[in-house]
Amino acid sequence: MNDIGIIGLGTLGRAIARGLHRAMPHLRIYATTRTSTVPRAVTRCASNADLAARTRTIVLCVKPPQAREVLRELAPVLTRDHRLISTCAGVPLERLGKVLSPQVRFARAMPNIACEYNEGVSALAFASGWTAHEREEVLRLFGALGDALPLEERHFDAVTALGGCGPAYVCMIAEALGDAGIKAGLPRDVARRMAVQTLLGSSVLLRGEKEHPAVIRDRVTTPGGCTIEALAHLESAGLRAALIAAVSAAAAKSAGLASACEMPLADVPPCAV
Repeated sequence: MNDIGIIGLGTLGRAIARGLHRAMPHLRIYATTRTSTVPRAVTRCASNADLAARTRTIVLCVKPPQAREVLRELAPVLTRDHRLISTCAGVPLERLGKVLSPQVRFARAMPNIACEYNEGVSALAFASGWTAHEREEVLRLFGALGDALPLEERHFDAVTALGGCGPAYVCMIAEALGDAGIKAGLPRDVARRMAVQTLLGSSVLLRGEKEHPAVIRDRVTTPGGCTIEALAHLESAGLRAALIAAVSAAAAKSAGLASACEMPLADVPPCAV
């Protein structure tokens, strides 16, 4: 793959563009955006139709309510050579299929913003019509941004709640740990740096060891020591239950987006072939 187009350079679109440029500096990246600036190495296109004329692989990174307008503009210019990958939460493959020509390959992806530093996680669900080679090519593309997982679309609400929203949960934990260090007497910059590095190091350890988190937790937990004292407080405060409830709430919210952002697409013109 030599080029890619990104429609929408909001938080996620910008993260994808920067991550791809970092991992694949020779990749030509085209984009359309309402913002005044574009990341380095990104070529701004005059319109979505212009973008479709320049590249055959397009990543749709707009908010769900904007999808209808964008698809209306794209539909007449997409051909059997195009591949459209939508990151729009709550816009299922079935709805995209009502707009796009059967000849156009399309898929859903749910990355998170850590892909900007090539440490993200993306789930991908493919509609029919993709060859095995084409699927692998797209998985390699998103794999350059971190971990890329092919997954059935029925799991996407959970993916959104865990992977998509996950960086916000971790940032809240990092902030709390930093504040805890400050409360314990550490200088502010030291506490926050230590909190971030501890989260990073623990994640690398989990990935490298490939053990259940409880196994590694037990390595740190000396009988009668400081760690078990802290863990007992976290359990009594309901940290585990709060995180599970938070992900469940986010998944329910994601499931509700499909109806909340219902798009009457019957008036969208058919794709070119």
